[in-house]
Amino acid sequence: MFPQPHALRNMMRVLVLNDLSSHSHSAVKLMYFETVVRYEKFFLIEPQHLEGVLAAFVDHRGIRNPNVKVQSRCTYLFSRFLKCVRYNPLNFCLKSKYKYFVFLTGLVNRLQIQLIPILINISIISAKFSLIHS
Repeated sequence: MFPQPHALRNMMRVLVLNDLSSHSHSAVKLMYFETVVRYEKFFLIEPQHLEGVLAAFVDHRGIRNPNVKVQSRCTYLFSRFLKCVRYNPLNFCLKSKYKYFVFLTGLVNRLQIQLIPILINISIISAKFSLIHS
């Protein structure tokens, strides 16, 4: 038996409105982002929640999280989420790809993301992983 579509919509609405991404435990944060990416089509129906989710991805709750595991997983999930948004014909109700780019650029600038330390952390993690598994 599959859940009704409105039940999933209600679940996602509760998920994004209750700010579970701010929970202190890293497993809860990761499950929040995993669920958001899994049910990304929800944002076609309710695009007003998109900005809050994108902000959660790129601030201290996601990519800038002090926990390296949360950082690396959120970086991957964020890239998957952006692919879903970019190839969506409606571009999440934004009129053009240019406006979408301006929206994301403004969001990143507003949150003052510093991507170089994050990329360095990712390269360190991948180097450690390859040393462990070689």
